[in-house]
Amino acid sequence: MSVSKHIISQIEKKIGAVIHVQSVGGGCIAQSYTIVSIKGTYFLKTNYPCAEMYKQEALGLLEIAKSNTIATPLVIDYTNDYLLIEYIESSPITIQCFKTAGKQLARMHMITHSKCGFSSNNFIGKSIQINTQHENWAHFFYTNRIQAQLVIAQKNNKANQELIELVEKSQDTIIEIRSFATTTLFITW
Repeated sequence: MSVSKHIISQIEKKIGAVIHVQSVGGGCIAQSYTIVSIKGTYFLKTNYPCAEMYKQEALGLLEIAKSNTIATPLVIDYTNDYLLIEYIESSPITIQCFKTAGKQLARMHMITHSKCGFSSNNFIGKSIQINTQHENWAHFFYTNRIQAQLVIAQKNNKANQELIELVEKSQDTIIEIRSFATTTLFITW
């Protein structure tokens, strides 16, 4: 699959004349490309028809970048048809890479707000991820992540009674974990 002429003309308004387009591996629901223009190299996601998906991914990247905790590609442009971001060259994966990423993600997740949940709904793959804000993360996690997945499973006839009961029981465990986590500070570095 190639990038449509319409999308090329749109992104050229932001990055100048496109010199080369290369399909790259990646996700399972959108097509991904490396785009080389007269101004530099970029990463493009396209070909998934969902009006909100690229916008929400861009908003998520912008929020992560605001945390100043982890390297985040610069959002160049997005529309209902594509997301264009800065291209970041891959480097060899090492144990140190995992340690650094873990520390950076931990620092990012230490940033707190008055409520738990993102400011808008986003996506996990093709599924919408509801982010209704809650007073505490345990209620948010149970309602917006665990129960939400159960609802999807039920709609697709994939949830038997045993799974439904297991999810219902998990709420107490999640609340217990929240109580423990709020009274204990974990610092590993």
